[in-house]
Amino acid sequence: MIRLVDAIVGFWFLPVTLFIILPLTMLCGWAVFKLFFPPKPMTAKDQASEKKQLDDVIVLTEGS
Repeated sequence: MIRLVDAIVGFWFLPVTLFIILPLTMLCGWAVFKLFFPPKPMTAKDQASEKKQLDDVIVLTEGS
């Protein structure tokens, strides 16, 4: 009977672990990763290809 009670109390911590501790751990891991591996700045080639992609987009409005 005592083992069953211990198991039930242990299951009370399952939502705490899944919805609080796990996301906080992932957030801290992501922050440390971004601290040591910051995003690379865009080169002129990347900016040109991005501008070309934006020029290829056709914008549709209600009036047309």
